[in-house]
Amino acid sequence: VVSEGTGALTYLQVVEQTEAGSLFISKDGNITFQDSLTGPSSATSVDLTDDGNGIPFSNISVVYGSELLYNRVVVTREGGTPQTSEDTDSQAAYGISTLNLDGLLFTNDGDSLALAQYLVGQYSEPEYRFDSLTVQMSELSTVQQNQLLALELTDQVRIKFTPNNIGSQIVKYAEIT
Repeated sequence: VVSEGTGALTYLQVVEQTEAGSLFISKDGNITFQDSLTGPSSATSVDLTDDGNGIPFSNISVVYGSELLYNRVVVTREGGTPQTSEDTDSQAAYGISTLNLDGLLFTNDGDSLALAQYLVGQYSEPEYRFDSLTVQMSELSTVQQNQLLALELTDQVRIKFTPNNIGSQIVKYAEIT
């Protein structure tokens, strides 16, 4: 039951947290929700490369860090008991980093525990992330421009790059967020 006076956006954000999903305004202006079981918005396959074999990019910013590291997750449903999942190996290596999610919409504590376990599995190790990169649209072919413009939030792209043009090429998939 949604309490009277609850804002629609606030409620939808609770749904997003409960479902471990994504809530965003799509490129066509519609509010869009994807639960954690939904894949990318489209099947577009785009390669961004620094080797001339895909869509070229510049000014890549790469981060390897613990900004999204959570090795202790506490999930509490509305009216429920806090459910905790921990990765003790991660805690020993990196210290304890806790994520608390309260007031979620689950009907039982077992679902809260399952979400806590899922989130610890996703976020208990530091991750290699692409913070940003630049693409000069004016330098692309029409086909390449259309490939990029077809992308949506939550889509994945493959990024291929060689840091400082030294060593082996790194190939990673990244979600557009």
